[in-house]
Amino acid sequence: GVGAITEQTVFADIREHLSIENKKKYVFIRADTPISEAEKLFHKSFKKGERIVMMLLTKDGYANQKLMGIVTPWDILGE
Repeated sequence: GVGAITEQTVFADIREHLSIENKKKYVFIRADTPISEAEKLFHKSFKKGERIVMMLLTKDGYANQKLMGIVTPWDILGE
């Protein structure tokens, strides 16, 4: 099974446990990205016919950094 996500967890540690196809379904963003910017990214991808299902938050927005959080469209756009 999946172990606990800790302060040392990076995306590579959890990637194999996610059912995400190789399409552009997730993006990395800086942990201090304003919510308004994250919302714009969700809307922009939707208008392009793409669908971001999650934004992975790291210190500087890079995949090799510690995972600080996950944001989904439901977190920002509501129910």
